[in-house]
Amino acid sequence: MFEHVLEAQVTNGKLEIKDVPYADGTPVKVVITPKTQDVLEGLEEIRELTAHIKGNLSDVISEERNER
Repeated sequence: MFEHVLEAQVTNGKLEIKDVPYADGTPVKVVITPKTQDVLEGLEEIRELTAHIKGNLSDVISEERNER
C-alpha cells in the first residue's frame, strides 16, 4: 500500500486536497493531523506534567487494569 503525505488547510470547515496522485474514484482513507503551535505546546505541557512519573507509564496503567 502506498502512503502519501500532503499538506492542506481547513477553510470554513471544509478540507480541499489538490494534486492527489490517484485516479478519480479511487477509495482512500484520510487521516487529519493538526499542524498548529497550540497542539505542539499542549504536547510539551503533557511532557512537563508527566515528567515526574518514574518507570513506564503503560506498565502502571496495565497494573491498574489488572487490579480491577
